[in-house]
Amino acid sequence: MSSQIKLTNANGKILSIGHHDLLTEDKNVMYVDNVDDLANLPVSNDNDVVVVTDKDRGGIFIYDSDKATENDGGIVFNGWVRQYDKIIKVEWFGAVGDGITDDTNDIQKAIDSLKDYQTLALNSTYKVYNGDMDKYIMYSNETFFPWNSNGILPALLIKNKSNITISGGGKLVFDDQTDGTYLNAFIAIQECNNVTIENISLNGRDNEWVSGESSQIVDMGICILGDLDYTSSNRCNSISINSCKFEYIHSGYTFTYMADNVSITNNKVKGLRGIFADVMFVNNLMLTNNIIDGIYEFCDLDKYVHRAIVSDNTITHSELSGGDAIIELNGTRDISITNNVIYGIDVSSTGILLAGKPEFGDQTVPNAYTQSKDIVVEGNIIHNCMRGIYIPNYNGELEDDYKYDIENCIINNNIIEGCGDLEYSAIRLAGIDIRCSNNIIRMNKGNGIDSNSPGLKNCSIVDNLIVSSGNNGIYLSHSSIYSKISGNTIKYSNKNDNDTAYGLFIHDPKNALILNNSVYESNVTNSIRVQGYTDGVDYGIIKNNYCVGSTVKLTDKIVQQAICLNNSQLDGFSGSQLSANIYWGDSEPTAGTYNKGDICFNSSPDSNDVLGWVCVSEGTPGTWENLAYNNEHFSRLITTGGEVVLQSLPTSDPGVDGQLWNDNGTVKVSNG
Repeated sequence: MSSQIKLTNANGKILSIGHHDLLTEDKNVMYVDNVDDLANLPVSNDNDVVVVTDKDRGGIFIYDSDKATENDGGIVFNGWVRQYDKIIKVEWFGAVGDGITDDTNDIQKAIDSLKDYQTLALNSTYKVYNGDMDKYIMYSNETFFPWNSNGILPALLIKNKSNITISGGGKLVFDDQTDGTYLNAFIAIQECNNVTIENISLNGRDNEWVSGESSQIVDMGICILGDLDYTSSNRCNSISINSCKFEYIHSGYTFTYMADNVSITNNKVKGLRGIFADVMFVNNLMLTNNIIDGIYEFCDLDKYVHRAIVSDNTITHSELSGGDAIIELNGTRDISITNNVIYGIDVSSTGILLAGKPEFGDQTVPNAYTQSKDIVVEGNIIHNCMRGIYIPNYNGELEDDYKYDIENCIINNNIIEGCGDLEYSAIRLAGIDIRCSNNIIRMNKGNGIDSNSPGLKNCSIVDNLIVSSGNNGIYLSHSSIYSKISGNTIKYSNKNDNDTAYGLFIHDPKNALILNNSVYESNVTNSIRVQGYTDGVDYGIIKNNYCVGSTVKLTDKIVQQAICLNNSQLDGFSGSQLSANIYWGDSEPTAGTYNKGDICFNSSPDSNDVLGWVCVSEGTPGTWENLAYNNEHFSRLITTGGEVVLQSLPTSDPGVDGQLWNDNGTVKVSNG
């Protein structure tokens, strides 16, 4: 049977009331004031019971002779084993929790005692300091670790643990050190499985940063580390950092290396001077629903990061931080960056940076990615950054399609406002298989959308709204191959009054479709300009673009494969461009209004039928003449400026009514 027990301290204050099956009438139950008294008890028998009445370290202990030589300072005292239900308190090991006393060693003892499916409770404010040197984590390859040339010495080390939780609503603090000492990290998790840290606070200092201050005090909040040899199979797995606070630390939760299945969610951050999440060699990362108030860089996914979700975070860039990307990718695959809100400082920051091959120094890293691939950037709001979404120049070491650092990337439904300056843009693109669509870009100081070396291949820039750009609305300054620029609306471009700015300016498009774009009320002479350099515009179609108050202009080395149809305000055609509508029918048009140069192809010609008809004088229906006949005597003729160009016409009257022939350089029509 069980009996009701009442634990009191020396003054008779009731500490707890409950039932315990071990306290029965046949048990030898003793009472002592504190755990130190356990050492002074007479020789005991197995299953003897002692009740320690101390309010912090007290509890029920049962004697186990097999553990007579064990003493961990909290759970086992020379055979006396504490009875508890999965939750361990650091106070049992001597932690004071007043925010003044150094509790580092006592908390470490509590961590070391944790077994599967147990929880460590941090309920108060605990000061921690640099841990013992036996916690020192030596870097196997210092190039990958930027903070220290030797290694990490955390205050607390969780190593080779499984299925544990650290929780409780308490706080770890580190006071400013007068001797200049700083803390590498509050907590390091090394080679663990299924570890959760939730609902605790990490505070590096009591006061806010001062402009120009260099002292970092605490370098990192939490590190997640597998084996530091990147060729090893020893990794951390299933790590969760959830609902924690990070305050006035140089970097927050940061530095995840050699790990799988990492979740960083619902954390709040204030006053960081570094990177909140620096991630290397990680599979399956969730970085979601964090609120960041002042930071240098939110996350850097670098060196073989595969499958990551970065979503629903609210991030404010710190004015005390240097210039860098708030979200950055280098050498990653299958990444989703969605629904984040980013507030930048325009003089220094990039909202989202998508880069390819990471920097490895002189090392060869097995299986490292040489590109960033399969990326979705969608639904983000980016405000007041130097660059909004930015793809930098390729690294120059790859060949063929792999010279494109970014492959298969979707940039969709983002809102970018107040970004850029005269040199930078709201969105800068480069890569292969890129789709940039349905973005809203407004009040940017530089270009709305532009391109970087080596240009774009298989790219679509469609249905974007660009309002009040400082320079060009869209400016593709490098080669665009197999690209589609369609359905974009550009309004109020060239707010900087730049003589060389345009609504839409494209250099060297090859096999490009420039369709259905609208440019209006822009401070430019030419709303849309398509210009060739060495190779010109190759096999391009420029169709149905709408401009108000300026022109569509083709200039320089525009070759004859470019076709321009149905654009308003046309200017600058040269060579053999067609400025016309094209129709199909079984006879020349007899109704409707047509322009000079319009063409109607015969929809069902026989071998000797006319191939089509060309309008030589505009009107309703205008004046039409036969374009050519389909027989073996000649191929076709092309009209430019209303003149007929001779191409293999018969040099004598063919005797066929309406057929053209060449009479010593004069084109004549046979009367049959």
